[in-house]
Amino acid sequence: MATDRLLDFPVVDAHFHLWDRAANPYPWLAEDSPRPALGDHRPLMRSFGLSDHRREIGRFLDVAGGIHVEAGCADPVAETRWIADVASSAGMPLAHVARVDLTDERAPKRIAELSDEPIVRGVRMRLNADPRIAGRAGIADEPLFRCNFRAVADSALVFELSIFPSQYEEGGRLARDFPGTWFILNHLGWPRIAEGLDDFDTWRRAMGHLARHPNIAVKLSMLWPIDRGWRRNIVEPFIAETVDLFGTDRVLFGSNYPIEAVIGETEHQLSTVIDCLGDLTKPELEAVFRFNAARIFDLSLS
Repeated sequence: MATDRLLDFPVVDAHFHLWDRAANPYPWLAEDSPRPALGDHRPLMRSFGLSDHRREIGRFLDVAGGIHVEAGCADPVAETRWIADVASSAGMPLAHVARVDLTDERAPKRIAELSDEPIVRGVRMRLNADPRIAGRAGIADEPLFRCNFRAVADSALVFELSIFPSQYEEGGRLARDFPGTWFILNHLGWPRIAEGLDDFDTWRRAMGHLARHPNIAVKLSMLWPIDRGWRRNIVEPFIAETVDLFGTDRVLFGSNYPIEAVIGETEHQLSTVIDCLGDLTKPELEAVFRFNAARIFDLSLS
């Protein structure tokens, strides 16, 4: 196995997950839980710590910081406190994106509680119209969601926007109505190419609409919905179009560890992304792989 670093500068992993099943409950990882959208999740039914991330991603990239994203914990506050403890002993700057149900009347109180934790820089509620994820479209337009979202905006938190291409108007309206909030579109807009539910042209139109909002950035992460094999000839047009539409100042690299690591070889996945970005200058690559995440999530790097 090759151990040479694929980039000659430190990076910030802007999207990864960790969990300790002994410390906190994760219903989707229970033995009798239904299959999620990614398919067979039995390889994920163990704990994943920062040492695992360093062992897998750190073989190929010099990870100098990261954005940890909620992983479906039944108790988001407990998850937040756990990752804060991990960060305090990590010797590496980390920020956390916490889960909040913005259709719950108690959401403003929960946001205030989470905001008291210095590690929290953002929140996420997945809005994908899939019964395995959110279940329906239009949640972001509902009155209670909009009322609760004001607490996100007032707390100056980043909002991780998890939608499908067909929901681009919903996402665009939210970004338009809260122009002072950063929205980070998850996973290249989650085009379900491998399932035949989206195609390149409809995805590109959706991305073009979202890119017109200057407060939307996008994560270059989780490419398995496009192609589970991460074949360059299939994923490269999506990566190239994303960079063209959003520019190198609004694209953030994320490994989506450990999800992608159980789907395919990490070295292949990382080298594919880097090869697809081969026309970028070194400053542009550093923006995508480090500085954009640090700037948007206010992550202090040494």
